[in-house]
Amino acid sequence: MIGIAWYRFLFICNSRYVITPEIVRVSRGIFFKRTDQIEMYRIKDYIVTQPFSLQLFRLMDLTLKSTDPENPILWLRGIPESQIIDTIRRYVQEARRDNRIYEIT
Repeated sequence: MIGIAWYRFLFICNSRYVITPEIVRVSRGIFFKRTDQIEMYRIKDYIVTQPFSLQLFRLMDLTLKSTDPENPILWLRGIPESQIIDTIRRYVQEARRDNRIYEIT
């Protein structure tokens, strides 16, 4: 059990998140690195979860749902508690406006 917890800790510590007005880039992995990227205008929904274990350390998990066929769901795990959702929402709206993307329902 301690080995699993240690691996999980290292995995989270080796995860890097870059959020710019155009993209969200996630690099993760210990032995093998993987980098995923989503254009801001493709993001459709955001979900913040805070299990009790993350609340103790003032962390949260952020799930981004997108229309990207390669990355329909992108998880940002163990990020510091913040108002990042407001920033991402503003970036998404700006990217959609700049790229003339309109949602038809």
